[in-house]
Amino acid sequence: MNKIKQERRKFYHARNIQFLSDGFQRKFVIRFCVVAILGAVISGTIIYMMSKATVTTTFEGARLTIKSTADYILPAVLLSSAVIVIFLAVSSIAILFFAYRRMKVYLCQIEDEIEKADSGDLNVHLNFRRKDDEFKILALSLNKLIHDFKKIVVAAKDDIGNLESDLDSFEQKSDEKVPKKMRHQLEQLKDELSKFNT
Repeated sequence: MNKIKQERRKFYHARNIQFLSDGFQRKFVIRFCVVAILGAVISGTIIYMMSKATVTTTFEGARLTIKSTADYILPAVLLSSAVIVIFLAVSSIAILFFAYRRMKVYLCQIEDEIEKADSGDLNVHLNFRRKDDEFKILALSLNKLIHDFKKIVVAAKDDIGNLESDLDSFEQKSDEKVPKKMRHQLEQLKDELSKFNT
């Protein structure tokens, strides 16, 4: 158990409690930007193709010019597509940053409570705000797990107490001693269970 705790602690300190790696975040933003660029190219191409068959009259300088509508709107389509892609890229980075910060707070809180439970404190209770449904479900599951384990430990402590009193009454009634090995194993069990704060 201690070896697992040491490995986990070493892992988290090495990553500085970074639940999502920089590579994952970078790939997410790049993929989102690629999808945004593809969307802009597809919509721009559709608009360009649909307006190729029509013509538009326009004044360039002082002269009236007849142009294909596709050629006329091409600069506006390119500019609006570029603005949309840049806006989506910046907003996706901002959303990822703030979502990750919020998620990191909750994951660190969960990790701290699990550490406390792992060290023997079974009175931990995770509680998140109602709007954070994803983490609330995880918190409820962990709370149930810890509560069920606490019930098992309490029942085991009671059973060991009952067994100890039964052994004492057996010794008094029969004038025989309980084997030392059995007493030693019982004490070991009591020591192990005493590590849990219920």
